[in-house]
Amino acid sequence: MKKEFPYIDFTTSNSKWNKTKFPYRVKSISASKWYQEKGHEVIEVTDMQEGKRFNMATIRLKKPEGTIYTNKITFSAPVAEGLCLRRYNGEVQICILLQTRTPYSVEVGAKKYARAFQEMVGGLANEGETLEETAVREIKEETGYVVKELHKLVSPLIHKHISYTDETSLLFYAIVEEFKGQNLDENEAIQTNWYSLSRVEQKFEDYLDGRSEDFFGFDMSEMLILALQRFFVKYHRGEIEI
Repeated sequence: MKKEFPYIDFTTSNSKWNKTKFPYRVKSISASKWYQEKGHEVIEVTDMQEGKRFNMATIRLKKPEGTIYTNKITFSAPVAEGLCLRRYNGEVQICILLQTRTPYSVEVGAKKYARAFQEMVGGLANEGETLEETAVREIKEETGYVVKELHKLVSPLIHKHISYTDETSLLFYAIVEEFKGQNLDENEAIQTNWYSLSRVEQKFEDYLDGRSEDFFGFDMSEMLILALQRFFVKYHRGEIEI
């Protein structure tokens, strides 16, 4: 029987990321433009903090009727994320990353430790990269595998946490081969785990239906949930061949 998961299907472009379309390291005028166009008067932009990958600012605004309010906003380069698949010992396997996330913690005795989450490969685009190029680079760095085929899984760009950031993401799936070795950043702690498609699908269904409180022993990121939903829709329709 063909299985169905919730899905939405759209299209998108392959335009390269640039500072004009995706305001990364924006100046005050760029951060203010949208509000000005909507009739929200920008009183001031303060606390502009330029980080390596994200910028943050505090913006005080006045609505057309006179109400004054404050927003804290994070600006980001777009993100490419992907599910990686390979053929191994006669079966199709999918890679699930186990990655620590420092904003989350768990207490064990008197000590706090970073929590780990089940995720897929992903990372921020470098300036001038297409998101396809970002996906290929991140897959090589985080899994150690070379991409043989790369396909869009969900489109268009997904706007993440729209209340306080302009971060967007484009989801892919990739067929990989030839292991070359991971090349992780110094602040990354990633474990790659390969599971058969049938096992992942069963574990995923158990998680969604409430028969299991976690996914292979850990919590899932929301983007991994969305990606697996779309992947199995396309896979059971015969739209994905591996």
